[in-house]
Amino acid sequence: LLMCFLLLIAVPAEGCASRVAAPVDGRLITTLPLHGFLYASPSGAPPSTPQDALARYRAGGFERLPAYLGRGYRQENVWLGFDITLGPDAPEILIVDVGPAYLDEVRAYQVDAAGVIKPLGRAGDQVPHEEIFIRGLRPAFAIRPALGSTVLLDIRSTSTQAAIVKLHAGARYPALQATE
Repeated sequence: LLMCFLLLIAVPAEGCASRVAAPVDGRLITTLPLHGFLYASPSGAPPSTPQDALARYRAGGFERLPAYLGRGYRQENVWLGFDITLGPDAPEILIVDVGPAYLDEVRAYQVDAAGVIKPLGRAGDQVPHEEIFIRGLRPAFAIRPALGSTVLLDIRSTSTQAAIVKLHAGARYPALQATE
């Protein structure tokens, strides 16, 4: 487990004019501080497309999520965004997983260095199994940090808008899933 972000979506937070990037270093297995790495679209008017989400995220229109805080339920989509900075010996493949397992649908996107948004797929308990690329207890997606540093997650769920986002070294993920 390289890093873990805990969030409960829809937390009002201070402005996010500057971004903090989660450093990825494959030499050590560490849990990084949760504060300041993950951002969420604000309540009331979620982005409608990945392009809109990226534009808002890069313009500082997402709210920084403090660790362990959150509020209630809501029916609208929530977009999450975070940046990754490569460290020495960073894994070639990272797996981002989003819990809890009962989220209806999570769509993941990676933004490359040129600003092109690449869909990574969708997963969740309301997504047909044949459309899910990485099978596990929670929605999970493979990302290649060398292709870009921004990851966007579109969470759609009617039961809750709370989520736990974890980032794992790709080579270690199958063993983690087997243990779970």
